[in-house]
Amino acid sequence: MRRAARIPQLHGLPVRRLVVSTATQSHTARSIQPAALLKQPAAKQAAVSPWHRTEVGLGTTVLGVLGLIVLPISLLGLLIWGGPVWAVLAGLAALAILVAYLDPFQ
Repeated sequence: MRRAARIPQLHGLPVRRLVVSTATQSHTARSIQPAALLKQPAAKQAAVSPWHRTEVGLGTTVLGVLGLIVLPISLLGLLIWGGPVWAVLAGLAALAILVAYLDPFQ
């Protein structure tokens, strides 16, 4: 007795049907397959919103981390040697931490 050949499937659709349907469509329509994409939650949101959400505020995060590194060093320098340079550096580090905490680009 001979077994029936299985049709290979991709995302629940037969591959042959997927290839034929994408070959007749334009390039922009071919890049997004609504029926196949709507099964995946991330792809569903991408299909719903036309604008891609990008990560913003990474520069302020790096600035805050640098402020967290520089602030103790500048406070130590202010404590040991004193002087306006260490005070200005401590103030700038505190400002960088505040900007990163508030994150105006979020």
